[in-house]
Amino acid sequence: MTVTKHPLVLLFLILTLVMPVLAADSIKEEIPYGNNPQTGHYASVNGIEMYYETYGSGDPLLVIHGNGQSIADMHFQIAHFSRDYKVIVSDSRAHGKSGRGEGTLTYMQMLEDYNALLGQLNITGADVFGWSDGGILALLLAIHHPDKVNKLAVMGANLRPGQSAIEAWVPGLLDPLSVYSIMLFGTFIETGAGMLQGINERIDAYLEEKRGQGLSRVAHAVIAVSAIGVSAILSLWGITNLIAQGYGTMAWGFLLVYVIPLLSIGLYRIIKSDSQ
Repeated sequence: MTVTKHPLVLLFLILTLVMPVLAADSIKEEIPYGNNPQTGHYASVNGIEMYYETYGSGDPLLVIHGNGQSIADMHFQIAHFSRDYKVIVSDSRAHGKSGRGEGTLTYMQMLEDYNALLGQLNITGADVFGWSDGGILALLLAIHHPDKVNKLAVMGANLRPGQSAIEAWVPGLLDPLSVYSIMLFGTFIETGAGMLQGINERIDAYLEEKRGQGLSRVAHAVIAVSAIGVSAILSLWGITNLIAQGYGTMAWGFLLVYVIPLLSIGLYRIIKSDSQ
């Protein structure tokens, strides 16, 4: 008996494999991470009410979400680590269900919130998992309260969110004009390669017609190098800026000739024709 000849048997095997996965996913979806009245609590820390939830049992693991997020955004991590750890996860100050308090929001302020939360939960040492801003807070917690941190796992964190945190050449590379220049350079390379190929093919076709033999590979290379040399000379005369100005002029021309008439005269005629 082959499975393909018995579709009901095949369907049963598929459901046998798929249903446990679907059931597990449905169980996960039923847990309202970030809004779970069964495990959610508030802790009074540093002048705010800080909302937190706990899951699982074992060694304590503090999970800290990123900027603009909340407990709910860490649901995959909570579901995974709560199998082996007691997961403590909280909404950071001014996030989710936690209060904002007074004054300017700072990393040091938020760090002390987590330190106070661990103190209220009588946790003297925990593993800490942080993502993005949560990673920054995890690093600061380890720096300023090393006794509270056993192990540390962070992602996307940066203690010095300025240009001093990266190599000197990176800001220039990320500058919009530089990115545009790189894209334009790539376009020129692609266009230039196509033009050189076209020139060589035309010369080959002419020579094959006249004498039955095209150019050699060396001749092709000489033509390519010569064309690049001519391009380099033209660039010294500002040909690149001239092309850029040409694109700008074309954009303004398109705006004046097409876009503005379409949005003015075109709409007027459409409205007038509908009224008739």
